Amino acid sequence: NSLLRQFAEHKIPKSTFHESLRDWNHQLVGYGARVFAQRAQFIDELAPLARAAHRLLAGYESDFEISYLPGLGIETDQKDWKRAFNQSLDHHYERETRRGSTLSGPHRDDLQLTLDGIELRKFGSQGQQRLAVLSLKLALARWTWQINSEAPILLLDDAFSELDQKRRRLLLQFAQEFPQTFITATDAEFLEGAPATLWKVANGAVQKYFPPA
Repeated sequence: NSLLRQFAEHKIPKSTFHESLRDWNHQLVGYGARVFAQRAQFIDELAPLARAAHRLLAGYESDFEISYLPGLGIETDQKDWKRAFNQSLDHHYERETRRGSTLSGPHRDDLQLTLDGIELRKFGSQGQQRLAVLSLKLALARWTWQINSEAPILLLDDAFSELDQKRRRLLLQFAQEFPQTFITATDAEFLEGAPATLWKVANGAVQKYFPPA
């Protein structure tokens, strides 16, 4: 970016710029291609887990999809990342030299979440978006367990507040799959009967909580 800015501000000659840019692009493409490949593989592994988590919480056969959007700004078959990144740099060359900043690369990666073909970021309701994010988090917990062969500690901080009773019950069932789960909530009614130890925070003190009979 510093090199692009210097050239955009006419602080270095064109010959020096092109020579330096070639070296920088070589490194950028080498490291960037590895990031693209790893992220694409990660989303491929995470997507089915997220789909399963969403169907569990939604309670119906939803078609929840996660798509990896590489920050290339061009169409690519996502097979030869080095070639695609080089093509992207060539494609954005004029704009980059005018603006003095890098317009393609892993720093511009994004995710697209869709439900039954509808892009949730643009057209999803608040409830649909919340359920999608929660499904994504739960999928990540399961993926971490699979990769490390060790269950993570599941932290659900006020995750139940905007869920109805049915989805609270389903999320609680999911949480019980993990050896250790910490749940915070403003009420404990939905936890009654669950195999859990309840604690109450009041006036800065933590004490054992016993639900009223």
